[in-house]
Order: sequence, then structure tokens, then C-alpha cells
Amino acid sequence: MRVLNSKKDLKYLVKKSQTPRGLNEQGVKELRKADSTDQLKKH
Repeated sequence: MRVLNSKKDLKYLVKKSQTPRGLNEQGVKELRKADSTDQLKKH
């Protein structure tokens, strides 16, 4: 996969690099969930 010259955004690359229902996908979901929880605490 060519990342250096890619015009694809990071979300696309992350999604394409993960095994469906794999540990990486689970980790990203948990990080996003934690981030959204942190955002709620800041307001």
C-alpha cells in the first residue's frame, strides 16, 4: 500500500488496514468511545 503519495485521508487508510472484527478495529472503536466520553466531560 502506498501511503506516502496517497491522497486518501487517514480515516480511509485506518479502515482499510484493519481486519474486520479484529483487535485493531476493536482498539480504534474503544479509543473513539473514550474520546467522545472525554469530550462530554470537558463541556
